[in-house]
Amino acid sequence: MSMVIANNRQAVNTKRNFATSSSGMSSAMEKLSSGYKINTGKDDPAGLIISEHLRSQLNGINRARQNSQEAMNVLSIAEGALNEMNSILKKMKALAIHANNSGVTSPDQVAADQAEMDSAIQTLDRIAQTTSFSDQKLLNGAKEIAFEQDTLVK
Repeated sequence: MSMVIANNRQAVNTKRNFATSSSGMSSAMEKLSSGYKINTGKDDPAGLIISEHLRSQLNGINRARQNSQEAMNVLSIAEGALNEMNSILKKMKALAIHANNSGVTSPDQVAADQAEMDSAIQTLDRIAQTTSFSDQKLLNGAKEIAFEQDTLVK
């Protein structure tokens, strides 16, 4: 007795065509869901390398922008404190001139001016000791801030 193996060529072809179209649909869905034209190396190997390089540059630029914003925040805080200190120093100058005008100033006025001067000095010290950004003191003289100019690498 001989044995016959039956096959269904249409079913095999249908299965192969289904696998091909399923793979294509999966690739198209991946591109649609990610929003990128190139997702894997098989899509476009050279394009993927360029794409990843551009993505890393974009991430670096975004980080530099965030760093610049933080630096501007630090400078704004320091500027506000320095403006306040400047107005106190102007007031101290006016007090010193007033106290030095011996023609119309009594000893009690000089003592009051001196008390106000002492209070202003304490206020200046307090501002210098408490002005901070992210737990880093800005005006107490404990930290040196150095600015370096980097050269761009092309």
